[in-house]
Amino acid sequence: IIRLLKIKVQNNLTDEAFYEITEAVIVKPISLYLIKKKLSSLIPFKPMWTDMCINTCCAYTGDYSNFAECPYCKKERFYNNKHSEARHKFAYFPIIDHLIVQYQDAEQTKNLLYQSEYVSRPEFYHNEEIGNVFDGQRYKDLVQRGYFKEKYDIALLASIDGFQIFKQKTDDC
Repeated sequence: IIRLLKIKVQNNLTDEAFYEITEAVIVKPISLYLIKKKLSSLIPFKPMWTDMCINTCCAYTGDYSNFAECPYCKKERFYNNKHSEARHKFAYFPIIDHLIVQYQDAEQTKNLLYQSEYVSRPEFYHNEEIGNVFDGQRYKDLVQRGYFKEKYDIALLASIDGFQIFKQKTDDC
């Protein structure tokens, strides 16, 4: 059932299409509500909700947290200009929740500790061959500067598909 829910999300299927698929492949179809309820009991993630511009110009955080209108398009943040219900919100899931779940699984913990075990080998600093991302000079320089001292240290990479960071719009991340 969870795999079917993954297919629904990945392919942007309507709830109706999802229900038709479950009717076709499952002897006793289950409602989307019950599937989501089961999934939320298995995975303890709770979304954090943040107000954002109705046109997605900005999120009302940091310097923008007290703004009543978007500094870019000037659209009002709240319904009826009451400071209670935002016109648009987005959900995000804090990375710490994901990491906690990763470390609660023995097999995944072993995978996450691979870096620590790999670099603690005596030949790590003397091997010139690149057999792993950790053999790269950039990583070794970071280790020399004091990063990744603890075996539970993790490096994170952020990638945003198509986000324009340059005004000339010739490059994106």
